Amino acid sequence: MGNKAIYIYTRSGCEESQSLKKYLSRDQIPYHEIDISRSHDLESELLGLTGTTITPAIVVDQRSIFGKKKRAVFSGYVTNKSNIKRVIQ
Repeated sequence: MGNKAIYIYTRSGCEESQSLKKYLSRDQIPYHEIDISRSHDLESELLGLTGTTITPAIVVDQRSIFGKKKRAVFSGYVTNKSNIKRVIQ
């Protein structure tokens, strides 16, 4: 996990966001939460990353051993659950 940074864009009251946070916490996967309900600018940031404001959105930044940066972005937890697990494990 040391070469990965996980950012999750959430919204208060979003059940899928809560499910994602429970999953990550249960498996002790560190993440940075960005609650877009706190700021219109954060919602705009999410829109720029994913093309939508659907939450949760998961952004995984990963560095290879050669220093090359790779980014995976997912909108929605339930529909992307298996892909998210594969990328963050």
